[in-house]
Amino acid sequence: MIRGHLDALTPLGFVEGWCFDDEEPDRTLPVLVRSPEGEELAAGHANLFRADLANVRFGHGWCAFRLRLSLPIEDAAAMPLELCVPEHEQKIESPRVLPIRAGAEPSCNTISKVIATDPTVTGAIEQLRAYGPVLESFMTRRGIDDFIHTAYVYVLGRPVDLDGLAIYGPLLEMGALSPYGLLALLAASDEFHARPRFLAAPNSPAFVFRRS
Repeated sequence: MIRGHLDALTPLGFVEGWCFDDEEPDRTLPVLVRSPEGEELAAGHANLFRADLANVRFGHGWCAFRLRLSLPIEDAAAMPLELCVPEHEQKIESPRVLPIRAGAEPSCNTISKVIATDPTVTGAIEQLRAYGPVLESFMTRRGIDDFIHTAYVYVLGRPVDLDGLAIYGPLLEMGALSPYGLLALLAASDEFHARPRFLAAPNSPAFVFRRS
């Protein structure tokens, strides 16, 4: 079942919300926002991370959207809007008038803030915590050694060494360490902090743990 919600409008003319498929929560959905007459007012993908969605396990947290509206915010605030998934021609939420969210818009005046708005980049390893089931599935399909190698390449940008296999393999096999836990350990290592990398987000084609 596809679930979604229109949360609010923003002072700079965006509409915000979330949408995901219960049966395929790691799949990115295209979304449309329409007027009561069926006019397309905003379009894009539900592929941004939100911690509150991760906490309730909605789309592993990577199912939010922030879309630019094609009409002035005052006009959008005066009409009921509806959320749709075009590939299913399905209305996700009944049309309703949205509030304009109070508060300042997020700024993009530093490199880190610009990166935070990029859905293809993971801003922090904690954003993958809710992706635990996907990581578990990858390890089950490919095996523990292959998972460790992939984790090293993903986080550290290099193949695993023999010490890494010897240390982490038994811990993963016993369940003393989770697949997400290994990613977190590598991201907290001195090696990673000495040469930090931008990690591909789950909605990027470069995310190596996606389902085959």
